[in-house]
Amino acid sequence: MASKLEEVKNSSCKHRTDLAYSRDSRHLAITSDNTAHILTYKKEDATWFKCTFEYHKRFGYTPCFSPDSCSLVISSADMRAFIFDFCMGEWNKILDVPAELSSSRYSHNSRYLATYILRPDDKGEWESSLCTLFSRDEQRNLLQNTQKSYSDVIKKFCFSPNDQFLLTMLKRHVEIQDLDDLNSKPQHFIVVGTDDFHNGLFTPNSHTLVTTFNKGKPTNIYVYSEEKKLWELNHCVNSFTGIKHIKFSHDSQTMLITTLFDCTARIFVSDKSCWKKQSSIPNTHDRLSSTGFSNSGRYLVLDLEDKLNSLIFTRNNVGNWVEKQRIKHSDTIASIRFSRNDRHLVATSDNKISTIYTLSDEALFVESAQIAHHCDGYGHPPEFYPDCQRLLTAKDNIARILAVDETGHWKDLQDLPHKGTVKYARLSPDGSTVATVTRDHTLHIFMEDAST
Repeated sequence: MASKLEEVKNSSCKHRTDLAYSRDSRHLAITSDNTAHILTYKKEDATWFKCTFEYHKRFGYTPCFSPDSCSLVISSADMRAFIFDFCMGEWNKILDVPAELSSSRYSHNSRYLATYILRPDDKGEWESSLCTLFSRDEQRNLLQNTQKSYSDVIKKFCFSPNDQFLLTMLKRHVEIQDLDDLNSKPQHFIVVGTDDFHNGLFTPNSHTLVTTFNKGKPTNIYVYSEEKKLWELNHCVNSFTGIKHIKFSHDSQTMLITTLFDCTARIFVSDKSCWKKQSSIPNTHDRLSSTGFSNSGRYLVLDLEDKLNSLIFTRNNVGNWVEKQRIKHSDTIASIRFSRNDRHLVATSDNKISTIYTLSDEALFVESAQIAHHCDGYGHPPEFYPDCQRLLTAKDNIARILAVDETGHWKDLQDLPHKGTVKYARLSPDGSTVATVTRDHTLHIFMEDAST
């Protein structure tokens, strides 16, 4: 069992706070009004070093670290994005650019950073957009590669998981830029007669792209042709019921589409680059946080329309998804989370009761514990540790760590008491650190004590 935690940092924050870890767990960023704190753990002397940046406008939304943990973007309320780099042991502001709140996106390999700004017309209506793409050279300097103006409003954009494509979603068309050849002409998909674009999503293997629209427009599934170097229409789904969410399994072989009005979930499977509908499950709910695939892709969870029951599906011997189990909840379900090894799941209800289920020898999830958490209405659902043996939660003025024993039952391992009510508790990606924020605007950092 891992060593116990001890508090190593206590720092005051003002009012509303947003907190994020870097992927390597070395850095922690927190914004509060017009102040941003970036904390870095110095392993050599086992201390947290804090850099503080102030601005005359409020910082907005959660700070965004690059996947390589060496860069950070923080947005402000006056449509600026501040870019920080970690160099020579400290954080330095290297650039600030015009950007909408929460519009900055890193590519998955951290090589690219894209951001955009909307421009109003004389009447104050959004009319055009400006997108800026940055890339890093061999010395890791951030350089502006391209800046493109659109006579249309950007809705969203995202990078493909393999970092080869940048998808830009505008009101009236979708554009895909090949990042391996920035001088090439982007491919366009024209959407006639709509200004209600909903979403665009790549499969994890970057071979399939799905675009969805509201108000009865079709959902189009595109597959990339390596031979033609083009995205080609592979399947069209009539979405008169209104597409709500799309999720892919981690192996990119299954697609789940949930709809808003007819409460039906549709499962599509990929067969040699051809997507085919396998089944429809009626009377399902579209809540994103409690619907989707487990980490290994072995299980699929769907909420029923009454929000009091969940269905767990698994693949049979021929690869079809079949219902395996039904779980009844004590109240309206809010979220479901799996542990990394898929042996445990925690289901959180709106009454702030979380139920932990553990996989039995019969391959069914059996209830193993119930815990109360976040009774003041703040925070986020309980979180599994990377070792899948512990769970972090919070209630009133205590953050609590639970551990599972050899029989599969969960028991209290350690309490982390606070003077004020805990708003939320966050676990670092490697599980070594717990950061909490209390209602008295104090940030607490707890780390494992190696001496115990």
